[in-house]
This record gives sequence, C-alpha cells and structure tokens, in this order.
Amino acid sequence: MWLTHCKRQGNAGSRLAWWDWRIRYVLIAAFLAMGILSLLTGSPLAAPWLAWKVILFAGVMACGIGIRYHVRQCYRAWPRIWEGRGTAEDEASLRKALMRATYVLWVLWGLLFMIGWLGVTKPGIE
Repeated sequence: MWLTHCKRQGNAGSRLAWWDWRIRYVLIAAFLAMGILSLLTGSPLAAPWLAWKVILFAGVMACGIGIRYHVRQCYRAWPRIWEGRGTAEDEASLRKALMRATYVLWVLWGLLFMIGWLGVTKPGIE
C-alpha cells in the first residue's frame, strides 16, 4: 500500500494501485467465504468464534476501502482550498466526505472491538 502511494504519480503507481484494490476485494471475499463455510460445516475453522472473527475481519478490510473511497473524494476540493480558491461547494463536499469517512471509521472501530472481544472471551469454549 505504501509503495502504491509513494509511486502514485508514475506508471508503476497506477499498476500497483490496480493490484492493491483487486487483492483487497479477493481477500474480503475469501475471508467471508471461509468464515461462512466454517459456520455452516465446521471446517476449515472448527471454532465458531474464530469463524466470526474472520468474517468481521472481512468487514474491517471493507471499511478500509470505504474510508479510502471517501477520503479520495476530498482530493477534488483540497487543491483549490489549499490555494485559497475554494468555493462553498468545495467546503461542503469536503465536510460531507470527511463525515462519511468518519461514520465508516466508527463501524471499523466497532468491528475491531468485537474481534478483540471474541479473541479474549472465546465464547463457546468451556
């Protein structure tokens, strides 16, 4: 991810970004599938609490994509605002994008809290 951001302006950056996004979507699908399959069949993860952790982690990854999406919306207005040429519409779009990113961040924190709780309590284990 950092390499993608550092090389964003060059040809390699766009290729890295393309792969970065696709790999994330594949991982989200794989984690969801593994967790759901485990809940339904008991395999490959025998413990339901662990299957739920994997499912929730897929949600964490999706939140990361959501936050990046909303922050990218800010890049349209920031250059004009930084140059002192920002309009009321720029300010409104920036506020809206940051507020939406904040909501996704709250969901991410909730998911991380639940993942931690599952890891500590391991419900269903005597």
